[in-house]
Amino acid sequence: MAKILIVDDEQDIREILSMMIEGVSEGVCVHDIIYAESGNKAIAQLKSDKSISIVFCDYRMQDGNGGDVYTHIHNEGNKLPYIMISTDRPEDHEELSKFRDHHPMNSYLSKPFDIDCLSRTLAEL
Repeated sequence: MAKILIVDDEQDIREILSMMIEGVSEGVCVHDIIYAESGNKAIAQLKSDKSISIVFCDYRMQDGNGGDVYTHIHNEGNKLPYIMISTDRPEDHEELSKFRDHHPMNSYLSKPFDIDCLSRTLAEL
């Protein structure tokens, strides 16, 4: 069972990603999908809800970016996978340059991504 946090400042992206996750997760127990529209709101949710087990996060957002979210996860010693979903690449940002080394399940999906890429990422998780 998984509790997934989707972080993106665009509501349409949050909803589409949620539908895609639900579509490819048939047969997998996805307990809950929750949302945050900014990095700082995601950090607040991560602090208050220790049952979150996967984070899908955009990079470029107002009020805290994806690097802030990742830095919080890493500095807190959380062992939950962080999946960056962005047109930016992780190696473009210093705080994310070694994020794959910090957790074997950390991953990256380039926007726009398709259902097959998402399905492979979820299968690996």
